[in-house]
Amino acid sequence: MALREWIESHEGTPLCDWTVEQNPAIEEQLAHQRLLLLLSFIKFGNVSQVERALKKWNYIDIINSHQNKETALIAACRENKPDVVDLLCRQGANIEYHGAKGWTALHWASFHGFSGVVEKLLDNGACINVTSDDGHTPLVVVGRAPWDSTKRRGRKEVVRLLRNRAS
Repeated sequence: MALREWIESHEGTPLCDWTVEQNPAIEEQLAHQRLLLLLSFIKFGNVSQVERALKKWNYIDIINSHQNKETALIAACRENKPDVVDLLCRQGANIEYHGAKGWTALHWASFHGFSGVVEKLLDNGACINVTSDDGHTPLVVVGRAPWDSTKRRGRKEVVRLLRNRAS
């Protein structure tokens, strides 16, 4: 088909609609690019941009298969972004989603000693007795983490928070 015929046959059709209709793989690529953008907003703790992206794309629980099956919530926990964690929880993120190794967001935050994030998760209903694939609770995971000096105080606070919520 000549270019002129193609243009005439698709007159009035937005190019992006035609492209996605003709090649569904493009929609998958767009979704992945949007997810990467959302994850970058999370990494830098840009709460307003995260909120805008969630409203526009509704990616609250999309799973990043390229990064250990993590969700936006798990990414926010790994990056120590309590305000983003709070936003995602309020927007309805699945707090109990099990990603890589069967870890939940609470496992990740506990392991890294991010007490502010752990507190936000607990305030939003995270279960402290949830177990990973190998049967470990967040309290066990925090105890198994390397005790380097930079995170020691945070891990002690996480243990205190988890024990207080357990009683």
